[in-house]
Amino acid sequence: MLREAEQAIRALPYERERPGLVRGPVLFNAGFESLAMVKLYDPDEFAVPPRLADPIAFSDSDRVRSPRTGKARPEAIRAAVAGASTLAEAWGQLPPEEQHINSIRALLSHALQDGAAFDRDAWDGLDYEQIDGTTRTAYLPVVTLKKD
Repeated sequence: MLREAEQAIRALPYERERPGLVRGPVLFNAGFESLAMVKLYDPDEFAVPPRLADPIAFSDSDRVRSPRTGKARPEAIRAAVAGASTLAEAWGQLPPEEQHINSIRALLSHALQDGAAFDRDAWDGLDYEQIDGTTRTAYLPVVTLKKD
C-alpha cells in the first residue's frame, strides 16, 4: 500500500505552487471471525424494562424558603458610625438584631468610602450570630473612622 502511494506521488506532474493530491488508500476486510461478534439485534430476546417508581408528590407546604441573613440597614450603619471613632465601637452601637455578617461588610464598605485608616498590625474581633444560631468572630484590622 505504501509502495502504491509513493508511486502515485511520483507519477503526479510537478507544480511548484500547488501541493500534489493523492487518493487515499481503500480500507477493507474488517476481519470478523464469526457472526456472534457482530451482536445483531434479535427482537425475540427483547425484555420489557421494569416499571419506574411513581414520582414523589410535593405539596405547597413542602416549598419553603431557606433562611437567609438579612441585609444591612443603611440608616442603622450611618447611626452607628456617627457616634464612633473605630469600627469596633460602631459595631457595639448597632442593635443586636443588626449584628450579622452583612452589617460587618456594610461597615467596612462605609469605612473604605470615607477614607478611614486601617492599622494592619492590630486586630479587632467582632462577634456575630450566624443564621443557624452559632456565634462566630470576624477578625478585622483596627479601623479608625474619620471625623467630620
